[in-house]
Amino acid sequence: MSRRSLSQRTPEQLQELGASMHEITASLKDLGPGKKRRWFQGPMYCDLIVDLEEGEIIRFELTFEGQWLAVERTRAATGSTDELTLGGATPSSRVVTRDAALAPDVMNAAYEVLAGITDMALATELMRLLKLAAPA
Repeated sequence: MSRRSLSQRTPEQLQELGASMHEITASLKDLGPGKKRRWFQGPMYCDLIVDLEEGEIIRFELTFEGQWLAVERTRAATGSTDELTLGGATPSSRVVTRDAALAPDVMNAAYEVLAGITDMALATELMRLLKLAAPA
């Protein structure tokens, strides 16, 4: 989805996208002692991957509506994915094109998606980390 299409989404629609995400409980790659990964998936290639170390979130990555956001400690990056560009609703690849600078529209939309997550403790912590990594 293009950035222009993203701007046509209301905050409520983006929050509904976040609320539709559910945790995948399949066995994930062992990251080592004290480390854990949580994976949430929503419709249309909407994914949230959260990496924890000793119970603390150290990194998360969110893809939604063809957009990409990564936050690691106090750094953030945005970009776009081509997952839905070539095949409609069928993924074409997993390529992320990173933006040269943080894209405010992606940051704002990501904040709304995170606000919709039904695990309020997780949502609150992810939004806090996003604000730390990309202060307004």
